Amino acid sequence: MNKSIRWVIIVAKLIIVALACWYVYKNLTKTESIERINAVLANDFTIRTSIYLFLVLVLMVLNLVLEGLKWHYLANKIEPVSYSKAFSSLFAGLTLGIFTPARIGEYGGRVLYLSIRKRIKGIFSVGVGVLSLFITTQIFGIAGLVYFLNKYSDFSDYILWSIATLGVMAILLLLLFYYNVSIFERMLKWLTHWPIITRNVTILKNYHYKELRIVLFYSIARYIVFSTQYYLVISYFIPSLPYVDSLLMTSLIFMVQSAVPTFFLLDLGVKGSTAVYFFSFLVDADNAIWVLVATFGVWIINMAIPAIIGIYFVLKANIIGRNN
Repeated sequence: MNKSIRWVIIVAKLIIVALACWYVYKNLTKTESIERINAVLANDFTIRTSIYLFLVLVLMVLNLVLEGLKWHYLANKIEPVSYSKAFSSLFAGLTLGIFTPARIGEYGGRVLYLSIRKRIKGIFSVGVGVLSLFITTQIFGIAGLVYFLNKYSDFSDYILWSIATLGVMAILLLLLFYYNVSIFERMLKWLTHWPIITRNVTILKNYHYKELRIVLFYSIARYIVFSTQYYLVISYFIPSLPYVDSLLMTSLIFMVQSAVPTFFLLDLGVKGSTAVYFFSFLVDADNAIWVLVATFGVWIINMAIPAIIGIYFVLKANIIGRNN
């Protein structure tokens, strides 16, 4: 490899590492973040705390395992990928995604461990996985929306049924596109004639009903794990929180967050404010701080920690060649 190219790669990796560390550090050292950390530390460490912490960490690992298995399944349609390589690219993607708008950097990180000629196809495959999770979020979110409007609005039954019907139609339309994902191949070929797109978008034709159903299953399983983890963290601080109401409200929060991509500097703030708004219907104003603390804790567990781990895999990745 040319020395100048090698130095460019080294500098690029160091910039990525620096940005990831800076983003995590910036969020951890904010005044409100320090207040939330102090609020957690102020609680006595009891057996109950140990049990909750253990369960939350187990769910963090399960969440990563499900996403890694989903990516392994998707990537194997492109080229043979080992489990270790799939999980390495998963962590690399989390590192690149944490500081990029709408976590778009995760696409690039996921494909770093594929052969260089397969990486554009890999981006389209990542898109299939993202679409499956988006659809899952909308399915549960629409259920949460109908619940929310039925309980906390003055809408008539006719309006509620209309909203529910439109929601079901939207889900069916999304599923129609999802199970015919090759439609996007034809659309992209029609919209652009760039060889790099038209040549690689054909990977979408490799995903048939059976494969797409399995990918959707992984996304649903991961969604359930993540929702349960979110509930556990919040219920630790607010034990009286009703389980079903909390999960339905959580589904609404996730739907809103998925529909409003944010710039990375505002991401955690938007997540916190959205959670506080919807949970304010379930808890009083005095407990709002605990909703913020829980949201911050979930971010640390599911985003900050994996992103820090992923630094190793970003440094290890062979950016311009095949990773053996």
